Amino acid sequence: MENNPELQLAWQFIENTGTHLFLTGKAGTGKTTFLRRLKEHTPKRMVILAPTGIAAINAGGVTIHSFFQLSFAPFVPETTFNSSQTHYRYSKEKRNIIRSMDLLVIDEISMVRADLLDAVDATLRRYRDREKPFGGVQLLMIGDLQQLAPVVKDNEWELLRKHYETPYFFASHALKETAYMTIELKKVYRQSDTFFLSLLNKIRENKADDEVLNELNRRYQPGFQPQKEEGYIRLTTHNNQAQRVNDCELASLPGKAYHFSAEIEGDFPEYSYPADKLLTIKEGAQIMFLKNDPSSEKRYYNGMIGEVVAVNETGIVVRGKLLQTFDTDCAKIGVLICYDVEFPELSRLMADQGMQILFVPFLTDTQNAYSRVRVCAQARAIENECFVVIAGSVGNLPRVHNMDIQYAQSGVFTPCDFAFPTDGKRAEATPNTEMILVSDVDLDLLNELHTYGSVRNLKDRRSDVYEVRLKK
Repeated sequence: MENNPELQLAWQFIENTGTHLFLTGKAGTGKTTFLRRLKEHTPKRMVILAPTGIAAINAGGVTIHSFFQLSFAPFVPETTFNSSQTHYRYSKEKRNIIRSMDLLVIDEISMVRADLLDAVDATLRRYRDREKPFGGVQLLMIGDLQQLAPVVKDNEWELLRKHYETPYFFASHALKETAYMTIELKKVYRQSDTFFLSLLNKIRENKADDEVLNELNRRYQPGFQPQKEEGYIRLTTHNNQAQRVNDCELASLPGKAYHFSAEIEGDFPEYSYPADKLLTIKEGAQIMFLKNDPSSEKRYYNGMIGEVVAVNETGIVVRGKLLQTFDTDCAKIGVLICYDVEFPELSRLMADQGMQILFVPFLTDTQNAYSRVRVCAQARAIENECFVVIAGSVGNLPRVHNMDIQYAQSGVFTPCDFAFPTDGKRAEATPNTEMILVSDVDLDLLNELHTYGSVRNLKDRRSDVYEVRLKK
């Protein structure tokens, strides 16, 4: 950044002014690096959003719809938020975040529609300064207009075309009320694959010739059939093609198929349904969530991939495929559900993300099953130099399937070194007893262990022999 005048100028605008900024540039020019450094060094209270789940994960934020709890329907100016039928209830914590933020970052801004940006403006004005665009919050918009365009269906554009000359974000009424700056980054930093970048840029500039197409087609592998465990997702050009693939994969799974009919309130054309009216599911099926979890737990989000691990007439149990840690007011935490703690690779990946406390909720019916969870949890605390908290279900529900008998003992486990208990047990509950277990943990001890421990399991791993990485 020190030798890049565009990046320096962008930094000065964000740090020293309240001016809105659109930061753009082709692939490899440092947009993502700028955002990462901004997160690490800016004193401003910042919220990072993106239009899709994948983009939000890459940016280290959440989706726009999730954060502001917005409908996926078009925002028609002067009608949507003024409707008596529309009510948005935010928690006290969410209201405080909105009122106290200094900087709102929207990554992949090229995919954000003008009406969505105006919906954000309407929300911010409601909870902040009604007289200022975006409630007085500074905007940092990052993206490349020559990459992904906003998605707008024909019927949606029929509603919006009376209010916007284009679906792109820069047609936003609120943004037009501001004097925002545009900075284009031109120096390419990503040199690891200059040939591939040149292909991307030719496509970006609509200059793809036969040489480019031939090079891309060299990647085509006729008859390519990856294993399920490899996690590939097939992309198709039309919905009916995707439907045929999904029907074929579902039919190949063993076990009983369960059918769930949608509940429809109001009069809507079938093409506007977000999913099939009749949903057919089997155990082992791969699914994608189409809604964000409205609860405080945020267990799933629009676009999240998962696998059905149990299904019956009354419901579906899904295991997510995303592995990440969460920053909280107390520590950086990770969560592994029951059986997952018995595999060291999962917690190791989270330890590489800086996890300090691993939480393991579990349900085990026998003492043998409980011992597996407990012993493996203690091993995870030692090898990852972190605290591990296990919390199990006790009692019984005789009329509920698989809940008639349980065995559990909750506990807090630590690494085994001089600053910690000799047996690695910080606190334990009484077996098979309903109770609340309270324990204080000192995160500074972990930092000392990482550097001065008698053994350093994190640093001494045999990376010369093996590696653990997350499949994309």
